Amino acid sequence: MMTNYKCIQEKTVLTAILIFVILLFFLNGNAQNSDFEKQLSTIKGYESKMKMYIDIGKKTGQIDFEKVIEISEEGVELARAKNDFSSMGILKRHIGNSYYFQGNYDKAATAFYQSLESLESLTKSQELAETYNSTAKLFRKTRDLDKAAQFYEKALKIYKQLNDSAGLATIYNEYGVIYEYKEEMTTAESYYNKSLVINKALKNSEGICYALNNLSGLFSLQGQYEKAEIYLGQTLALRKILNDSLALGVTYSDIGQTHIAAKKFEEANLYFDSSMFIAGELNYAELTSASLRGKAEAFEGIKNWMQAAKYYKAHKNISDSIFNLERAAQVEEINTKYETGKKQNKILEQDLQLKQRNIYLFALACVILVLSIVAQKKYRDYKQKKEKQLQDQLVNSENEKAKAILSAEDDERYRIGSDLHDGVGQLMSAVKMNISAFEDSASLLGIKDKAQLDNVINMVDHACAEVRNVSHQMMPLTSFDNRFDLAMEALVKRIHADVMKVSLYTEGFADNEPSSTKNVLYRIIQETVNNSLKHSHAKNLDINVIRDKQGITATIEDNGVGFDTNNLEKNMGVGLSNIKSRLNFINGTMEVSSEPGKGTCIVLYINP
Repeated sequence: MMTNYKCIQEKTVLTAILIFVILLFFLNGNAQNSDFEKQLSTIKGYESKMKMYIDIGKKTGQIDFEKVIEISEEGVELARAKNDFSSMGILKRHIGNSYYFQGNYDKAATAFYQSLESLESLTKSQELAETYNSTAKLFRKTRDLDKAAQFYEKALKIYKQLNDSAGLATIYNEYGVIYEYKEEMTTAESYYNKSLVINKALKNSEGICYALNNLSGLFSLQGQYEKAEIYLGQTLALRKILNDSLALGVTYSDIGQTHIAAKKFEEANLYFDSSMFIAGELNYAELTSASLRGKAEAFEGIKNWMQAAKYYKAHKNISDSIFNLERAAQVEEINTKYETGKKQNKILEQDLQLKQRNIYLFALACVILVLSIVAQKKYRDYKQKKEKQLQDQLVNSENEKAKAILSAEDDERYRIGSDLHDGVGQLMSAVKMNISAFEDSASLLGIKDKAQLDNVINMVDHACAEVRNVSHQMMPLTSFDNRFDLAMEALVKRIHADVMKVSLYTEGFADNEPSSTKNVLYRIIQETVNNSLKHSHAKNLDINVIRDKQGITATIEDNGVGFDTNNLEKNMGVGLSNIKSRLNFINGTMEVSSEPGKGTCIVLYINP
């Protein structure tokens, strides 16, 4: 009778504890959410607002995970507007932690890597170390222990550089789980004890709880249930003082598992009820799944098969949901690699020497292949470089030849023009003077002879004018102080309006424009105008020449008879051929647009 009374008394106490935890959790969570919204509405400064957002994230497990994600996302947007990468990294880690506890491992991984992207510029940052720790826990959960160990090592390195004892204690406690999973219990216990010693020295109750909790789990795995219960009892007492709902739920679940291992099934059931309630309020999918499985095992222990089947089914539904989320985050691929790695280890144990030889040969072949590819690439690059140098030399040579031809042509034109102007022009002027003198002295000439003499004088005047005109055309720019616009105006004025009405517009030409370019452009436009006069039968001709930063654009358009441009190369006359060859000298191009009966438009482009 005493034994039954004692069991009833223990159950009553556990039930009372459960009711107390439920009320405390419900009231505390609602109060914190309401307080945050009220306080945020009264704060104006950015720093104070951001501190509130970050503090909420630190309470993950005391506040609903969805609420933490929602509030932290608001904080991220505020930090992004201020380019505050440090705060963005911290808030992204809080979001990742909430997704992690919900079992959304793909979203958790995304958030953690976004946090690392924001924080990795701060190489010795405590916040960066915390994100390394959170990322390591995620890979530990997916059993990618090697990758988890890599992130733990990164966090350890930073905490050692910062001489951060609390940080080191956290990593030792987390790192120990890796060795526990590897069934290296002695190493795991030494890591947990290192964490416990540091946390006790720092009087860090939360850190002490985590260390005690891990030690109790280790003792439970080793069948030391009484020792495990002592540590869990200490942990539970501290958790209640700290009012950490998430950690309290995990502790209830751990106590339940220890009672199942010790075959205390009814007591285990009550602890799983407490754990399951907290997990439901926090939307902690994995803890809910573990608690359901624990209750199923407890009912199975007391041979209540119907209830056991019910809770196993509920556990399986949630477990399958978590598995699908893991697969979305490519956890299945990680597990496959892990399983493949274990099989490869067995093969290595059987034929290690053969593998080493194959690896060596494969590596050697890869090295040879890489060297061959590099050598071929270097040779190809060298060949291309030489070909480009040769091509550049040919282009430069052609340009120099073109410049020499243009220069020689201009010099020859200038010489001929000067000879015509200074030689023939002066000679014709002397002839006119002599004839005029003869006219003055020949007073006895008859009327017919007088008319013939006047006709000769007019012909000499016309010849003088023609010589002067030809000499100016031979050296047009020299005649107008190297002014392209004045030379063009003179060209247009020589065309009688009765033959063709010509409009001219020039813009942007400076005195320092290279003479060779202006001379060639003048000749090209002169050739185009002559072609239009001879062949187009046009009444109007528009000439626009504009010089800007992009180069020179010249448009010559008439309203003449036009022609078919489909066989332009075949039907190209001497005029167009001359234009094209001259354009090549000054790095220019030409576009011809024409149709029979619709006039002709020629556009010239000359690069700067």
